[in-house]
Amino acid sequence: IIAPTPDKPYNMACCHALSHSLPEALQCLRQAVQMGYCNVQQMLEDRDLDSVRHLGAFSDIMRQMTQVDGRPSPGESSSSRGSNTNANTSANTLATTIPSSSKNIQAP
Repeated sequence: IIAPTPDKPYNMACCHALSHSLPEALQCLRQAVQMGYCNVQQMLEDRDLDSVRHLGAFSDIMRQMTQVDGRPSPGESSSSRGSNTNANTSANTLATTIPSSSKNIQAP
């Protein structure tokens, strides 16, 4: 049996964002983060997510992902655990990229 990974809901979020189904995209991103998705840099730079990145709910998801809870540091993917990755740049990017006041959207 193959364990579910956060890649599937992340990729679904990208598909929904590209088709401008914003509530569905945000719900899939939440699910990916709940399943352990933690690549801050990819979420900040993935062009597929351009349509949701300005929303307050996206910022909330990013904050949830970067909370200290035993996951890798911001910008460090699960595949880079144990490497000499310096996540300070990504953390600084996150702090300056997430707007403090954004529009909120309600997901179903």
